[in-house]
Amino acid sequence: MPKKFSPQTSVFVGITEEKALNEVAFTRHNLSSSNWSSPSDPIYGESNRWDGLSSEGQKIQMFIGPKINIQPITAPNPNLNYGSAYPKR
Repeated sequence: MPKKFSPQTSVFVGITEEKALNEVAFTRHNLSSSNWSSPSDPIYGESNRWDGLSSEGQKIQMFIGPKINIQPITAPNPNLNYGSAYPKR
């Protein structure tokens, strides 16, 4: 069955797909090392989760690049691929 086109997203409720992509891009552009979410296990855990804010203050959680276990000193490299990005509740 072919996918039915919809200008709305199913994850970012109430906004168009274009607006959602712009918000994810805005959030990623404004990430800093302090936006990295440390792993729940501080000794053996790893994380590639970053938590940022959209232009409208919506929390957006994204998974970028490989998992690491030490606090990064910079924001994620812009060339690293996203694993996913979605609103954080």
